[in-house]
Amino acid sequence: MQTSKRAAPPDRRNAASGQHHGCACAGECNPCRCGTQAAQMIFDGFPPPPERGEGPLSDYLEARPGWHDANRAAAALLITDREGRNQAEHSGGKIIFGSGRGQGWKHIKHADAWEVRQCAAELRQRAASHFRRADEVENAWRESGGVL
Repeated sequence: MQTSKRAAPPDRRNAASGQHHGCACAGECNPCRCGTQAAQMIFDGFPPPPERGEGPLSDYLEARPGWHDANRAAAALLITDREGRNQAEHSGGKIIFGSGRGQGWKHIKHADAWEVRQCAAELRQRAASHFRRADEVENAWRESGGVL
């Protein structure tokens, strides 16, 4: 019976500089201290996010009025759903979403005031839900004897 051994993690240092993806820290560094989220995403193999308010998804939606199914729009651009959500999040407010009736994504240029209010309200509701969950997690930790 063979036992499987895990392969050693790849060396994350830049071979030319001996540094970890451009930072000056020695050894294994904490990505949170090593620059921007974009730099870490590139290091992890994800394409960098577009500049705020720019990107192929924004351009695609601006050129096509109306609501677009998120998965179909991402597929049309040959990007993953995750990359599409990332572009929408970093669009500088140019891409709105509508989940109440399954609308998907829309460029703000083609939206009306009601659609913008609905998107903003859902984002605020999600934020409130995240704050409540954060409180629940901290309270559960304290109840289990943990100290924060």
